[in-house]
Amino acid sequence: MIGTGALRQGRAESAAVIAAAAVIAATVGALVAKAPIIGFGVTLGGVALAALLVRPSRIPSVFLAALGIICLAYALGDRGIAYVGFGQVFMGEMVLALGVLAIVISLPRMKFGLLDALLIGFIALGAARTIPYIGQYGIDALRDGVAWGYALFAIAVAGTFRAQWFPTLVRAYRLLIPVMLVWFPVAIGSNVVAGSVIPHWPGAPVPIIYMKEGDAAVHLAAIAAFVLVGLYSSGPRLIRDGVVWALWFADLAIAGTISRGGMLAAILGAGSSVLFVRSSARMLQGAAIAIGFVVALYLVNPSVELGYKGRPVSFTQLVDNVASVVGDDRNGQLDTTREWRLAWWDKIVGYTLDGPYLWTGKGFGINLGDADGFEVDSVGSLRSPHNGHLTLLARGGLPMLALWVLIQASFAIGLIRAGIRASRSQPALLGIIAVLFAYWLAALINMSFDVYLEGPQGGIPFWSVIGLGMVAMRAARQADQEVSPATAPALRTPATAPSPSLT
Repeated sequence: MIGTGALRQGRAESAAVIAAAAVIAATVGALVAKAPIIGFGVTLGGVALAALLVRPSRIPSVFLAALGIICLAYALGDRGIAYVGFGQVFMGEMVLALGVLAIVISLPRMKFGLLDALLIGFIALGAARTIPYIGQYGIDALRDGVAWGYALFAIAVAGTFRAQWFPTLVRAYRLLIPVMLVWFPVAIGSNVVAGSVIPHWPGAPVPIIYMKEGDAAVHLAAIAAFVLVGLYSSGPRLIRDGVVWALWFADLAIAGTISRGGMLAAILGAGSSVLFVRSSARMLQGAAIAIGFVVALYLVNPSVELGYKGRPVSFTQLVDNVASVVGDDRNGQLDTTREWRLAWWDKIVGYTLDGPYLWTGKGFGINLGDADGFEVDSVGSLRSPHNGHLTLLARGGLPMLALWVLIQASFAIGLIRAGIRASRSQPALLGIIAVLFAYWLAALINMSFDVYLEGPQGGIPFWSVIGLGMVAMRAARQADQEVSPATAPALRTPATAPSPSLT
């Protein structure tokens, strides 16, 4: 048993770390404003130094706790929360510094495979295409570099998270789901209705609560998968499944009328869960609520003019968005943005795959909106082409795109194989794998139509899910190896299959 003195000492150490990190970051905040590169490095170094005040063995736990907190903050505040920090150093970068320390400390115990090697290669190539441009573009090069830099979160999570902690994560997520479903419409609506009165974090261009519809849709995909595979009903919950589905479809209607890419991400991401778990009862329940919801919308046909993107929240607009995804824009309202994106994407393909930037790309730091002639305002606020895959191609050339594709393909194949293994003896792990796959797929779809990978509110959770998926792969492989051929058939029988408690 741990003594009272040891507990007090542990609390004191944690308090010291938090206080030291805050003081150091605040001290160099002004330096960041005047000398971004120096301030950026000093601040990250200060956070790392403060973390060293903790016993080294505790740093991975501190990192995971901090990562969980900021992922929760991103889920509820999204882009607005992303700007919380000191000067030009935000909380995502501070947690990344802890992640790097956690990697260093956990290195002797970490096991590396193909996916780890691909991630390291991806990060190394990204650094090679970023560091030469820091002198020319300053902090902008580092900001653009998060598209590859945040991949460190995948390595850090994979090296520090333990499979036995999944039940705790499931319990926390189960309680969070109702909060998210109630909050998303409020957060999305506040962008339009009260955006002018919501306070901004100092230096932030958006209110502190700024929920992007596509980002909310990625969470909706994971929530639907969580319910469909039975993880939501496997323990104590705040509201029943039927209420969750009603709220879920209402949120989808709001997000889907504004963001076509988000609507596609939520539907396809949620639907991917059937690859892993097939529960006819839960499927029928979700389908019945969906049909009832669509019929009610059709009969009532509510229309709320938000004045946002010129699209009202209505059944007609939702139908138009669905039709536009497959290429049938009935009123032509949605063609403009689609043609603008396709023109920019075509230009990127032209100067990379068919042009002089095939092997190098234009590098991280240059404003692609200005350089490619697709900027939308005079201040150069649009730096990326609303497609994370093509951003990597434009900035890193074919080698970077190839590594990106290999990472995603390896992850998908590895997770599917893990699901097959888990189906033999680990039903709870199988459900977790299904949720991770749904989130991953929805994020990939969303980043194909929006600036998602390039921001902390999208990039950090995305790469963290990659890391959790790697942990799940190892857990499924280990469980499969522990099942002897003599007992494997019995474990496949529902009556005898173990069902670990997730309560």
